[in-house]
Amino acid sequence: MSMEGDKMRGIVALAAAVLLAVAGARAGETDQVGGYPREEIYDTSVGPDEALVGVSLVNNRWPDCTTLASAVRDIFRLEGVTDKTDQDKALALWKWFRILVSSTGGGYAYEGPPNRRRIVHDPHKIFTVYGHHQCDGLSWTLAPLWRAAGYMAFDECTHGHTTAALRYRDADGVYRYHSFDPQGRFYYWDPVAKRVGTRTVPVMTGMVYRHVLTPQRLHSLRTSLRIGESIVRAWQNTGHVVPSNTRRPYATGHYYSYTPGKTRGIYAVVGQEVQTFAPAAQPELLAAQLYTGSDNTACSRVDGRVLLHPARAKRPGVFIFRLAPPYVVVDCLFSASLYKARPDDVCRVYVSRDKGPWRLVLEKKAPGWEEVRLELGREARQAGRTDVYTAYDVRVKVELLAAKRPTDVGVSDLRLRAYRMCNKRTLPNLMPGENYFRVAAERLAPGWALKLTVNYRLNDKPLRSEHVITEFPYYFRIDAPGVRLRRIRDRWNYDQDFGNEAVRMVSYRMELVRADSTRPTKSLPAGRVEPMFAK
Repeated sequence: MSMEGDKMRGIVALAAAVLLAVAGARAGETDQVGGYPREEIYDTSVGPDEALVGVSLVNNRWPDCTTLASAVRDIFRLEGVTDKTDQDKALALWKWFRILVSSTGGGYAYEGPPNRRRIVHDPHKIFTVYGHHQCDGLSWTLAPLWRAAGYMAFDECTHGHTTAALRYRDADGVYRYHSFDPQGRFYYWDPVAKRVGTRTVPVMTGMVYRHVLTPQRLHSLRTSLRIGESIVRAWQNTGHVVPSNTRRPYATGHYYSYTPGKTRGIYAVVGQEVQTFAPAAQPELLAAQLYTGSDNTACSRVDGRVLLHPARAKRPGVFIFRLAPPYVVVDCLFSASLYKARPDDVCRVYVSRDKGPWRLVLEKKAPGWEEVRLELGREARQAGRTDVYTAYDVRVKVELLAAKRPTDVGVSDLRLRAYRMCNKRTLPNLMPGENYFRVAAERLAPGWALKLTVNYRLNDKPLRSEHVITEFPYYFRIDAPGVRLRRIRDRWNYDQDFGNEAVRMVSYRMELVRADSTRPTKSLPAGRVEPMFAK
């Protein structure tokens, strides 16, 4: 092969060495599978403020989209292809991907602070937070879903367009790559061989296969609750949307503008979460609501108000509160009553986004009480102030320093509220007939119960299902007898009209209540319901 051959062998050897070095570096921080860096690594850490850890609500009739693996596993189960051929599984995934994700978004999502905005590449964020994307973003999501089922897959790019290439064994026993176009809403069918084909022949002509690994550390729908926190997830959105295909923090043009009841375009997928945290200012509860880094904290009643204040004077009292993921923040409000008795007392408020540095957003100057209200989301971004727009983890730090008495400075009636965007199709939607729900959690603090309220509609009649839960897993049922799914004739299908069936979810609310203040509701027997989640 002479000099050219030696040069080529050298390049290949160098590339192999680089790959081994990268794999070795990653092996130091993560486990490996079959000698390769492990994918789908999720954050399962538990903060000291989490009273209910890892809570989930799942319907046996709909995929559990907590992770990519849980979603694809349920898709195979629902379509009855778990023990069928690879092509059966690929077409089952294709069907549900078309249901769960819209192809009409037509743009990219950007996240991060103004000076470090980045396109969203995380497939699970595209899947469950945004629910729409450009051709490459949709392929970045379909391919990792197939990989989460244990197969190989890449996104394939050529001539300004990207599709997904799923590798599996065909009926003749040969492994091939098969092309699916999630934005074009079709796959390449080979009518002679009766199988999904490829975009080009031969395969590599003008084609680039990208992303050997998806991001190792992925987003998930892991959810925990704090004492004093409530979460409402709704199947409609009131305008709290991160617009696609723009770096600007606001929606422009007819396509993105919001009107109540709009269900087309990005509003065919966009749902909403409202997360409210009002710490219960009681001495016995305060420590359990504070996050790591809090110090010298206390609360007392001053002038008829419950005041958060330093435990000791002349030493900073630090109160850190957190609004945790899983969805992206669009708008965020902080409100409180601030108090200090003397000019040399210190009362400051800081904000941190996604574990980043603390930024000062407020310092009280004059003595006395002061009511404050800070908008920290989209409005702050537009005004050029410190913001948490497009963040996930939001932390607020109140720093208090009393010159003489500890109760000379403090905060009362503190409240944090975040409006987050989510893909409503990946929430636990209702289906005609029997719907069995499982509420699971990893841990619940003693003395507390989860109050769950589900609002839904059946034949345009508003209905409610309420549950007080002290033990997990917990099971309940919602019936929708005598109704059918509509046959949507519009060529866009669910991309233009989703969630307007005779039976449909409206919202559900989760909050913690004292276990001794209410009577727990009885769960359906696990032995009767669990088989429904394997059906």
